[in-house]
Amino acid sequence: MSSDSLSAPRALAGWFAVGVLLAAYAISFLDRLILTLIVQPLKADLGISDTEFGLLQGPAFALFYATMGLPLGWLADRVHRVRLMAFAILFWSLMTFLSGLATDYWHLLLCRFGVGFGEAALVPAAVSLLADLFPPQRRALPVSVFTAGLAVGSGLALYLGGSFIAFAEQGATGLPLIGPFFEGRAPWHIVLMLAGLVGLPVAALVLTLDEPRAAVRPGADTAGATAQAGGRENLAAAWRHLVAQRAFFLPMLASMGVLFVISTSMSAWLPQVFIRDHGWSPVIAGQTLGPVILFAALAGNFASGALATAQGKAGRDDAVLRTMFQGACVLVPAAIAIGLFASPQAALVTVGVAFLALGVTFGVASLAFVEVTPPRLRGQVVAIYLLIGNLVGLALGPTGVGALMDSGWAWVTGVGAALAATCFAAGLPGLYGLWRAWRRFTAAKASPAAR
Repeated sequence: MSSDSLSAPRALAGWFAVGVLLAAYAISFLDRLILTLIVQPLKADLGISDTEFGLLQGPAFALFYATMGLPLGWLADRVHRVRLMAFAILFWSLMTFLSGLATDYWHLLLCRFGVGFGEAALVPAAVSLLADLFPPQRRALPVSVFTAGLAVGSGLALYLGGSFIAFAEQGATGLPLIGPFFEGRAPWHIVLMLAGLVGLPVAALVLTLDEPRAAVRPGADTAGATAQAGGRENLAAAWRHLVAQRAFFLPMLASMGVLFVISTSMSAWLPQVFIRDHGWSPVIAGQTLGPVILFAALAGNFASGALATAQGKAGRDDAVLRTMFQGACVLVPAAIAIGLFASPQAALVTVGVAFLALGVTFGVASLAFVEVTPPRLRGQVVAIYLLIGNLVGLALGPTGVGALMDSGWAWVTGVGAALAATCFAAGLPGLYGLWRAWRRFTAAKASPAAR
């Protein structure tokens, strides 16, 4: 049997791992986004402002999630990845559960630091594991299915969050064993604790996965012991590559950072557009927005790959950047328009359009960096892209919307107006930077430095 083929049992084990890791990635978004549905009761009980809530959703999470991605990715290459992921899920689930016991803002802020720290370990370890479970010629599909967890998780987080709120308000105290523990607690406390508990069975499932490294790469432990200096050299080489190709990478990274502001702003504040501006209940907002976002984002991710492939077959060397720019040209106006509609139905349709375009824009973004980077540096360059995108997006997006609402300016008439202004401020430079990168992509791809 060739090294690029899989026996039936190995293929089954590999796809079981894909399913379990997809569930883990989706659950991470439940813990990440659950606060978006409980803003009002949380603010009332803890006495916090919209700006402080934006900090909880953005910098408090991003501080560890973005910065710890590189070191935890390095760790994933040197330890038992299955145990690392199971521990990470247990840790961030515990932090979410403890958020439900928060009695003040600082308690909740520390728990959000912990959620970000735990979630930072999942993606590097999961992608590394899948790369060992599947031969090179068959890795693209399982990895793309796993990364679709972003779309699945975003929609599922809102749907489950709305269901948890309804359950917390009606029957959580009747649960066996833990029901009495919920007696006398506010519904938002119960929602966060329930979200934390969901991670326990997922962590147990992760522990059932195979850790194939020892069998696939017998010298991995020895190689890992000597690779630390090599890892530092690769990071330095990646930085030199970025500088050498700065005509492409500078506008590309800048545009990705500000376009991340749009995606994080929508994720953090969209439910509140419908709750505050349109009078929906948190339950209805979560259970309505969840499926719309899930299916639109999934369709956008699949459309992104199909569109880039079709344009590549048509002989366009710039197919990836062309696809991204086409998606961004729809994303920016749609994101701005969501908060400006007086009709919730029109706003909901526009949410679907925006998340479809978001999937088209970001679905092949990593590939744009891969195509202009030599193989030995691709992982590091993609990690740098995600680091910059998450830091800029999470730091500025949720906090920016909250700060506008607290500004007292007369034109900020609601959450939608603040969201529209933030997306406008980020969207125009994002489109310009992406256009500049697109103009330089073909030259960067053809450069000897990309090989």
